[in-house]
Amino acid sequence: MLRLHGEAYRFRDKVGIVALKDKGAVVIQHPINNLRVVANKILKLRVSGFTPLAAGMLKALEVLKEAKRRDQSTVPIMVLITDGSANVPLKKSLETGEVRQIDDVRIAVREYEDIAVKDVFAVAKLVKREGVHTIIINTNPHLYGRETYGFLVTKQIALITGGFHHVVGRLTTQKEMIEGIIEGIKTDQKKIISNLNFKESMFRLN
Repeated sequence: MLRLHGEAYRFRDKVGIVALKDKGAVVIQHPINNLRVVANKILKLRVSGFTPLAAGMLKALEVLKEAKRRDQSTVPIMVLITDGSANVPLKKSLETGEVRQIDDVRIAVREYEDIAVKDVFAVAKLVKREGVHTIIINTNPHLYGRETYGFLVTKQIALITGGFHHVVGRLTTQKEMIEGIIEGIKTDQKKIISNLNFKESMFRLN
């Protein structure tokens, strides 16, 4: 994280945090360029059994759109760190406008998984339309069984948004996993900026 902090300071990058909470998502930190503050807040996050992934993506999109509105030079990048196991749908469907009553017991027995995944893909399409870049990091450690569906979810998010996809959950130690996350973000961020600079130079040539 300190390595990312140095680069964020040098390039004036700003980082915010959106966390999944209960059946929705909350902004833990609006974008700032002090990654030490961000790191401290990440360390305080607690994991629950609910994964309202679509709500988290939607909230992050709102934050990025606001950052872009404030500063048009902003290059919005959404970094998703998740096991992909979405199990809580949006309270209101993006596609139909349906308002849903979401029950904790039905979440626990995995009744909402299919709807939750559809919502994730609907938000991913919205992210793509808004021109937000994505880096998806799957932390799912499972090799077999039903829990592995999260890999398909995150891979599809990357396909829909044209983003980068990494799998780090199967690395043997926590240190390796954290290093994998950091290196993935650093490398992909450079690729995104490089591609944008290339497109801009081609536009000028034309």
